[in-house]
Amino acid sequence: MKFKSIFVSLLGLLLLTGMTSCGSKVPDGMPKTFPCSVKVTKEGTPLVEATVQFVPANNSATNLNISGITDTMGVAQLATSIGTYSAAGAPEGEFIVLVKKDVELEHEKSLEELEKMEYGARMEYMKEYAAKKAALPRVVPDLLGRVSGSPLKVSVTSAGGELLNVEVNDYE
Repeated sequence: MKFKSIFVSLLGLLLLTGMTSCGSKVPDGMPKTFPCSVKVTKEGTPLVEATVQFVPANNSATNLNISGITDTMGVAQLATSIGTYSAAGAPEGEFIVLVKKDVELEHEKSLEELEKMEYGARMEYMKEYAAKKAALPRVVPDLLGRVSGSPLKVSVTSAGGELLNVEVNDYE
């Protein structure tokens, strides 16, 4: 029994050592990040699977993607990425906050049915589907998804922490 626990401990140590030494290299231009989150609600209820994105307020061109997806509690833990490299949190700075959530609409046709359709008929079906989806009421007001329209702003500091609570109905 003692041998088994020593073996498991050594295996864990080897795996941990291997994970830390084989990590991907931090790419050039990757800033230091600080933990932060945004909570999104609709009528006081957590909004699940909404996308939260931070865009630099100074309109600077950047190759950073700072975003997160809300969980069952409506909380998005932000992460900053360049290409395939990602780090938890967001860099220091002033940001415009965007919140988006796609409208759910079931397809009337299965993937197999769509694949069997001729190209023209499939394109016509997709146009009709897009028009039906566009006609549905929005889950999140459109202005929260546009850089030029979003009134949501935030400052990220080295203190990190929960930065913003967003009640989407306040912006309808």
